[in-house]
Amino acid sequence: MNLRHIWGDANCGDDFVGDTPPQYGATTNCPTGQPISCNNGPNGDMFMNYMDYTYDACMNLFTSGQRQRSKALFATVNGVDGVRVGQLNNFFGFSGQPTSIICPTTYTVSPLCLSINWTVNGPAIMASGSNTNQIVLQPTGSGTATLTAISGNYTASIDIAVSIGSPTIPNGICGPGNICYKRGVTGTASVCTPVQGLTYSWQIDGQGVGSGTSISINPLIWDVGTHTIAVRSYLQGCNTYSLWKTGTFTITNCTTMSAYTVAPNPASSTVEVSSNAVSTDIDQHAITEVNLYDQQGNIQKHVKFNKVKKGNVNVSNLKNGIYFIEVADGAFKERQQIQVLKN
Repeated sequence: MNLRHIWGDANCGDDFVGDTPPQYGATTNCPTGQPISCNNGPNGDMFMNYMDYTYDACMNLFTSGQRQRSKALFATVNGVDGVRVGQLNNFFGFSGQPTSIICPTTYTVSPLCLSINWTVNGPAIMASGSNTNQIVLQPTGSGTATLTAISGNYTASIDIAVSIGSPTIPNGICGPGNICYKRGVTGTASVCTPVQGLTYSWQIDGQGVGSGTSISINPLIWDVGTHTIAVRSYLQGCNTYSLWKTGTFTITNCTTMSAYTVAPNPASSTVEVSSNAVSTDIDQHAITEVNLYDQQGNIQKHVKFNKVKKGNVNVSNLKNGIYFIEVADGAFKERQQIQVLKN
């Protein structure tokens, strides 16, 4: 605070304050009476001054001169700053904080002991640190974000230029909606608003299915029904991922549906049933059973399989005529018409 001890740190020394009397040295304890030294009578030593060494109970004042000498540290006179003007101006502020960011970045406001109320305006969000003196600012786009910290009567703001921001999925997933289940039909899902500089990875029902701003969905690989599709983005420079953005799509049956191939047709002795699924996953329309019905709905054949992609059914003992062959993979069933025609 720019003050010396009341004795000037020397016997009868100078503390550079005009309204404090000289005194020989430090005062200890709580003196009785009025100590006099260095010809400072009749008032004597100012032992009650905070810059002496008496007990706390005996101290009670700074002089006006001491006050002015301390204030000079924080004053600007004729354009010249006192040595602590910078600290006064930055007591509560963002001195030394970055003004341009791409990745999530930590911002600290001084002092550390205050509870802070933060606000962010512009293409950025506060990722963590609410009500503390240190937050992580996460860009969400390009432009200028204004970060403001408020504590009591203190307010500090900083403008920060943000570019592509941390990984994000603006506007979610577009498509694929409903997909008809038949060979040669595909659906497409895409990031509605791709952001330059980000890479994307996709999942369907929790299974990785590719990368890029869009993917093609072959319905023969996925069961009829509703599926969950998800995409997230990655920013290599920051080594960070976005949260998954999710959506759904539905695969529906079509009259031209063909999950299985039945051949030959007509058949005379043996019918081969094979799955049309192109997935390498053994469970994708793997055959678990085949039932053969006559035109009256009576079952004529029942053959079980252990999740195979291809199986044979003997029809040599059936009469010539039209039958219906039903192939199942458990939950999914498909029925086709077949003719038995023997020579």
